[in-house]
Amino acid sequence: MNDFQTQRDRKRKMTSEGHFVQPFIPHFDGHYDLWSMLMENFLRSKEYWGLIEIGYEELAHREQSLSEGR
Repeated sequence: MNDFQTQRDRKRKMTSEGHFVQPFIPHFDGHYDLWSMLMENFLRSKEYWGLIEIGYEELAHREQSLSEGR
């Protein structure tokens, strides 16, 4: 059995036994300072914080096709 199959079988076993942990996504409850800190930590853990901090540019042809309804 190769390494990929071993990992896949381990994940299936974890899921079937109920030991698989779902990520906690912070919900805004009115306390912005706490929520923003939790959300930043969550996004950093998923390596998405760069999109927030730096931003991104959408391709021009995509914008044009969306405006045309394609």
